[in-house]
Amino acid sequence: MDERKKGCCRWFSAVRGYGFLMVEGEAKEYFVHFSELNTGDDFKLLQEGDWVTFQLGSARGKIVATDVRRLDEKQLGGMDGKEKD
Repeated sequence: MDERKKGCCRWFSAVRGYGFLMVEGEAKEYFVHFSELNTGDDFKLLQEGDWVTFQLGSARGKIVATDVRRLDEKQLGGMDGKEKD
């Protein structure tokens, strides 16, 4: 499971410390724990709609998101759904 997936944050709770990521074209959502966020921020948090890349791993017998990295505007390359002027 070395391939990185690209998706967006569907939901994340800073209080609970977890959320769910979606990959376009896949019906499955992936659980993400705050300890897997490599955001570069002191406070590990995702906002709904943030685009990320991640790897798949396993925890407690389930497939989960690991090594989650937020994408910046340059890395998105038009994936954010916003029209460019």
